[in-house]
Amino acid sequence: MRCKIATILFFFAIGLLMIDVGICHSSNELIMITNEFPPYTIIKDDRFSGIAVDIVKKLSSLACHSCEIKNLPWKRALRKSQSQQVLLFPYTRRPYREKQFKWIGPIMKDAFVFAMNSEDNRKFNSIEDFKDLEIGVIQSTPTAHRLEKLGFEKLQYVNQEKQNAHKMIYANRIDAWCAPELILTHTLRSEGFDLDKIKIAYKDIDVEMYIAASLSVPDDVVSLWQKNFDDLKKTGQYRQILNRYGFEPPQ
Repeated sequence: MRCKIATILFFFAIGLLMIDVGICHSSNELIMITNEFPPYTIIKDDRFSGIAVDIVKKLSSLACHSCEIKNLPWKRALRKSQSQQVLLFPYTRRPYREKQFKWIGPIMKDAFVFAMNSEDNRKFNSIEDFKDLEIGVIQSTPTAHRLEKLGFEKLQYVNQEKQNAHKMIYANRIDAWCAPELILTHTLRSEGFDLDKIKIAYKDIDVEMYIAASLSVPDDVVSLWQKNFDDLKKTGQYRQILNRYGFEPPQ
């Protein structure tokens, strides 16, 4: 009798193991794609770090999913998301994108801001007040697209945010620098700039960033990741990730 019970328990354990392996194996279909936006995502020597990356790695581990992250241009990533199971992050949730993805998060909150030299005493009451100024902005980003649609004609495009910092602080070649606030602050810190030399002259709009799952990702996978993210916030692990990069969770 004992031998029979032991045999049943053995095969039951093997069955659980096979189920677990099956779950982990199915996760290999998930493709995790990001782009470099410090401090959200930081890529150095083909290694990924940053607030969003650390969150995704943690959620991937909790869900028993492999976490091979790829760095691809957004256009290519979007094409891939139409035919494969893709998790794209960090991705801004906008009304026109709502039905294109399933959403996990928001994993981060930020705001578009206009920064200026701290010695500039001009006052600004709306985004329209900046239209006649030379504005530094990263090319082909949501920030740039927003300003273009609003009719800004004096945009100075750069490839890296540190170029905007140099152009404002040292070269005096731009009047204002438009960027998400976390990115702006991280750029100043990482480049060793004196934070007192720049001030936030105007806060434009708040933005929320998510993990955007392609429509082919199963609902139960999306639900599991969302639950695990909610748990990260409850247990304080989310705060620890942000603190690691010198930031606090939004109120």
